[in-house]
Amino acid sequence: MNKKEFKNCSIKPVLKYLENWLAEKNIGKTLKKQKQIAREIFWVIYELGLTLDDITSIKKKIDKFPFKIQEGNFWTNLEKHFNDENLSNFFKFVIDVKPIGLNKA
Repeated sequence: MNKKEFKNCSIKPVLKYLENWLAEKNIGKTLKKQKQIAREIFWVIYELGLTLDDITSIKKKIDKFPFKIQEGNFWTNLEKHFNDENLSNFFKFVIDVKPIGLNKA
């Protein structure tokens, strides 16, 4: 899905999915904070041209194969662990955006 197509779809399901994911992982102390973080992460999804299906797939991979930070290059280890370009790019963009709510989550 390209950005033009994404603009035409509803963002509410994506935001709701992100909010639920954040709540499930106890990220963001309040619903307001979770919504703020979800909105910031939404723009990462938009910039990468990802779909709700892509985000669902990323979450499933993370849940199934938890990543543990180890010695060595973080990005190389992440890419080797998941072997998924969408997932690696998603994390790179989220870290680059630095959602304010994640600083204290």
